Amino acid sequence: MSKISLFTAFLRSAIFSLCISLFLLFISLLTTHCQPNIESQLVEAKNLFEKGDFKAAIPVLEALTKADASNADVWNMLGVASYETQSLEKATQFFNKAIKLNNQNYKYFYNRANAQRAQNLLLEAVDDYDKALTLEKNTADIYFNKAVVLVALNRKKEAITDFEACLQLSPDFAKAHFGLASAQISVYQTVSTESCEHLRKALDLGYKEAKEALELYCK
Repeated sequence: MSKISLFTAFLRSAIFSLCISLFLLFISLLTTHCQPNIESQLVEAKNLFEKGDFKAAIPVLEALTKADASNADVWNMLGVASYETQSLEKATQFFNKAIKLNNQNYKYFYNRANAQRAQNLLLEAVDDYDKALTLEKNTADIYFNKAVVLVALNRKKEAITDFEACLQLSPDFAKAHFGLASAQISVYQTVSTESCEHLRKALDLGYKEAKEALELYCK
């Protein structure tokens, strides 16, 4: 190979290496430039959540999903914002995306269950509450909401178990006391001392609807 050919090959190799370096530098600068913007948008969305302004949070979160479609937490937040603004089908779709990206976060299943419950998809909701419980067994709200859905499905005996589990974790959960007493009375067709105690506890904790039931069953 002639000296000219060797020099030409060397020059081409050097130019190629330079192009690769410049490209990588461009990507690095682009990433560095975009990252603060993504972080600031995420902070903005969280601040809007704290204010309860879910409607305003939606376009911010949508922009974030376009910037990074692999962030499961952002899809979950978008689902919550949609749920809170009564866009229930969209909320379910967004929770689906979050779960597809990360199926080990109980909150995603719990949130999707709540959205399904609001759409009267009760069997699907129970399934997702159960999935949430396989990942997190120490959150009273999961047991309570599952129990409420089981009551709606007329599976009250099962609901009793979940109301009891809820109260084990959160003894001052007024609605759970009322729900447990109501389910017990319905299932066992009798008013036990225990049921009356739960009704009194519910009333003492500020659940006013328990007063009528107390007067009716626990004179």
